[in-house]
Amino acid sequence: AMALRAALAGLARRGARPRAALGARTLCAKATTNIVGLDVDPEAPENLRLLLRRILREVKVIPEGAMYRQVVEATANHRLGVLDAEADPAAAEAAIGAGQLEELIEQAKDELSLIPKMAEWKPWETPEGHTVDMVWEEEVPEPEAK
Repeated sequence: AMALRAALAGLARRGARPRAALGARTLCAKATTNIVGLDVDPEAPENLRLLLRRILREVKVIPEGAMYRQVVEATANHRLGVLDAEADPAAAEAAIGAGQLEELIEQAKDELSLIPKMAEWKPWETPEGHTVDMVWEEEVPEPEAK
């Protein structure tokens, strides 16, 4: 504890902001992700924020009415909101509920590579002359009230 106080005092004397001290503490908080090939990112919250903001910029090439864009924007905005509300990375992971921040970073990178492909493929468009045959089955009776 004394060594930590001395280190923080040294940082304060050099004009370092408290965030630098928090970053150093975060670095020691998790030694491994326990996932082979996925290293701990000591700056995971900030790196994820940057990727999510980039997703929100790049997904604008998709039409606003496309469900893909709506889901991507909702997911990115939700995750950004959690990161802004939770200072502790473990609490942010728990609140998002989709894995460790390092995993979310990989997901964000994958999304960034998918956006241009979706823009090219345009799955929200219906091909000219495309028809859908509706198949009607018997009516399903309403369940009886109990």
